[in-house]
Amino acid sequence: MRAFCFTVDLDRDSNIHVPGQTSAGSMDRGYGIEPRFDSSLRGLKILSELFGECGVKATFFAEGRTLESIGSAEYLDGHEVGVHGYDHEDFTLLRTDEKMTVLQRSMDVVKDVMGECPKCFRAPYMRTDEETMKALSKMGIRYDSSRYTELGRKMFPIADGKICEVPDI
Repeated sequence: MRAFCFTVDLDRDSNIHVPGQTSAGSMDRGYGIEPRFDSSLRGLKILSELFGECGVKATFFAEGRTLESIGSAEYLDGHEVGVHGYDHEDFTLLRTDEKMTVLQRSMDVVKDVMGECPKCFRAPYMRTDEETMKALSKMGIRYDSSRYTELGRKMFPIADGKICEVPDI
């Protein structure tokens, strides 16, 4: 059986790492680096329309703050929405208590916007650690897509613990 999985990271506009901060900013295009969300909403509308025309269902890994800012439930209806941090935090740089706070806040936003608890996670910057993965498992996350793999004829999810890893290409 063949399957096709289409995933999208629903981030703030022109997402950039800001040295010394745990949260991401937006690329400075004359407006400073404060997070902006206009392009995120426009892009989501375009993708939603395209996916609808093609009959494609996707998984959107959404930042909590982006979901709150763009009020996107109507464009995400019928698609899966997973956790992608709240402010695109690098989980490998957070203390344990910070990780738990960010994960819970992110999961709460997805549940509030979509009406159901998220089941999947993709780490911002594709960086995660064992502590984060254990926390996700306890919080009900069933699969993760935070690793890259090469495109091949046979690509299978990796079930090496409580969370199933679905690699990204």
